[in-house]
Amino acid sequence: MRDELDIRMEKSCLIINRLKGDLPVEPSDAASRSDLPLAGALFTSGGVSCRITIEYILNCCFMPAHRKADVLDEHTAAHVSELFRAFSDSSRVRILSALLQRELNVSALADLVGITKSAVSHHLRGLRQLRLVRARRAGKEVFYSVVDPHIVQLFVQVVEHLHTG
Repeated sequence: MRDELDIRMEKSCLIINRLKGDLPVEPSDAASRSDLPLAGALFTSGGVSCRITIEYILNCCFMPAHRKADVLDEHTAAHVSELFRAFSDSSRVRILSALLQRELNVSALADLVGITKSAVSHHLRGLRQLRLVRARRAGKEVFYSVVDPHIVQLFVQVVEHLHTG
């Protein structure tokens, strides 16, 4: 038999999905739309009590059940590791931060970052191989820009995390 917590979690997920627009909002939900049944509920386990937050409900509802216990396969883990390796060098991070602002050539990047053109080219080659930046030729000059909007979001989130601590 399902316990009360399971029933309340299911109802919370249903309401969240309706609020997100995934399901139609029923007239019977009108009273419960503003207060999720589990939000703020006190949960006690092993003598330890905590309040269930909306973030917890969202994580439980929107993380697919088959993904909760999955461990990354070796291939995916290697790609994630390579991506984060791109952020492991302060010069590459500064190059990426400059390219987030606008498209730049090697000379401009070298001046902004304060490293040699050769070092900038070396870093850009690695960033291109990871498909984080792309090159655009204009006559004799090559201009670089960030390719993936997800990288922009990741970069911004890391910087915000560092600033908000």
